[in-house]
Amino acid sequence: MSQTDLLVFGKGLTLPVSDDNRSWQLLSIESQQVVSAAFTRVCRGNSTDVRVVFLGGRTAGSQYPSESELMKTLFKEIARQNDVTVDDSRLVCEVHSLDTVQNVGNYIEEYYRPGTMLEAVTTKHHIRRVRLILHEFGFSIVKMWVAEEHGGKNVAFFGKTSSLYDILEKLREQMLCWHLRLSPGNVRKNSIFRKVICYARAKGYSARISVAIRRLWR
Repeated sequence: MSQTDLLVFGKGLTLPVSDDNRSWQLLSIESQQVVSAAFTRVCRGNSTDVRVVFLGGRTAGSQYPSESELMKTLFKEIARQNDVTVDDSRLVCEVHSLDTVQNVGNYIEEYYRPGTMLEAVTTKHHIRRVRLILHEFGFSIVKMWVAEEHGGKNVAFFGKTSSLYDILEKLREQMLCWHLRLSPGNVRKNSIFRKVICYARAKGYSARISVAIRRLWR
């Protein structure tokens, strides 16, 4: 049976929230919802073949734990509250990235193995950007899960907008995705693609990443 990696993309920390600098309560509400969605996907689905990969470094500064470590702590707390036993070896943290491009790049370098099936869970506003960045690195996603208040929902694009905040966030993400879709001739002018290329070159990535880079530049 092939392994499935569930990539968990949060939305940073909200400071200050707790006197305890290691508390999962430092996570933004969106990040907490993402972890809840990941738990719903894995534990309530009895998916023993899924490895959960929490993504995110010390985005709030060196005095705080990495976002991925806090998400893992919350995941285990949700499991405890639901009397679910989780295998700690199936919960891994990528602790060095500071943005979505680095999330994906570091995951590939540290954890990805050929033949692994990929799924991802994130916020409904982040989902298209995650899909596009993964696509540019040469991956296709089996399922994209969007975090909602009551867990995960299998979706392809944005959820319904229900507030001015939702509308503004959706427009912001659409602009970022528009930049990601610039034609190859404009790649040199695009900061996101340039970041992907420079990051991959600096890390000396494998042939799989080189193929993605060549596709961007042809």
